[in-house]
Amino acid sequence: MASKWKPTDGSNLVKVACGRRHTITLDEFGRVYTLGENKYGQLGRLSTEAIDVVQGPLGKKNSGCYDIVCGWSHNIALCNNSVYAWGRNDKGQLGFIPSKDKIINEPLFYADLSVSKACCGSESSYFLLNNTTIWSCGWNEHGNLGTQDFKNSFELKELVGAKIQKPQGKGEILFSAGGAHLITLMASLS
Repeated sequence: MASKWKPTDGSNLVKVACGRRHTITLDEFGRVYTLGENKYGQLGRLSTEAIDVVQGPLGKKNSGCYDIVCGWSHNIALCNNSVYAWGRNDKGQLGFIPSKDKIINEPLFYADLSVSKACCGSESSYFLLNNTTIWSCGWNEHGNLGTQDFKNSFELKELVGAKIQKPQGKGEILFSAGGAHLITLMASLS
């Protein structure tokens, strides 16, 4: 049965992303709301409310968050001056050596880099840095991280292979991940 929901203050939702069994949304004020399964901390909060804001800065107005993406059980949020990640991290999909799954979203160690875009595979994450290179971390059983090996990575590694060539004039790097693959291309803008 379908139902309607809107934040209690009437703000508009501007983005939605879906994981395997959870959903995250972003409102016009940069607040991140989550709902669904929380087995690995992918809701970013301890409360069990059906839908609520995440704990920490991303649950507050004017957080600077402008984009959200999901893997199976992990999330990435891009903000004006930082990158946040939370949820399952057993394969390194959050970009650091796990001590446990991250319930509370925290800035990642590479937040000082200029992250333009992000996307997630099932248990991996990909980041466009400085609008020129793609870096990855997480599950790599099929070589899906593009690092020329099959080892999971608990830190960001630059993709190896053909370099992204910018076309004459304006262009934009587009990329998207599936469960165990990544595709990138350069879109020419007129």
